[in-house]
Amino acid sequence: MAWLSIAALELGLALALLLATALWGCGPAGMPYDGGGSPQSSLVVPSAPVGQTAATSQNTTVSQTTTTPPVTAALGPRTPCLEADLDSVTDGDTIRVRLPGGPSERVRLIGIDAPERGQSFAAQATEELARILGRGPVFLEFDIEKRDQYGRLLAYVWVPASGPGGATGLVMANLELLRAGLAVLYTVPPNVAYGEELQRAQEEARTDERGIWGVAGTVVTKEGGS
Repeated sequence: MAWLSIAALELGLALALLLATALWGCGPAGMPYDGGGSPQSSLVVPSAPVGQTAATSQNTTVSQTTTTPPVTAALGPRTPCLEADLDSVTDGDTIRVRLPGGPSERVRLIGIDAPERGQSFAAQATEELARILGRGPVFLEFDIEKRDQYGRLLAYVWVPASGPGGATGLVMANLELLRAGLAVLYTVPPNVAYGEELQRAQEEARTDERGIWGVAGTVVTKEGGS
């Protein structure tokens, strides 16, 4: 009967959609932690072209007015992620997480540098990062180098979020801080997998004069990488 054929087709489409949703992004399975600097892969995610960009040296001292742009969920992780529980937000580019079956770790967000404590916009950057991350969990995506000179994990930090029209997915906190104008681009090779995306996010904030870019004559400089 025709109605049976239609019902079967609708069921098949629904199952296909559920399967595609389950395979997208980091997923709850994450990656088991081996106690060292290199998480072991257990989940495959879609790949995409990799961009590179030179480091931009920047920091700031200006007024305290910020505009938070809407979160977008168009970008997704390209490699397997490690799921972790969020312990605390240290500042605008550093957090502390609890790894599954492992210790508490400091995590430095790759590709950005937020104002240091005591500088203009430092409090806003910390508050915005806490808002983006919520209560967790967070998903850590690593690049070539897994740790910095201070022993911190280096990661792109993804969190579940809602996009336009109620669509759900993951957003990268590193990128959202740049889009809000509360951090500046700071890429250090070889960790440049999302260099082009991060560059575009900063240009968007600069064009719209968000956060640190919102005052004429702003001079932004970067000192160190801590």
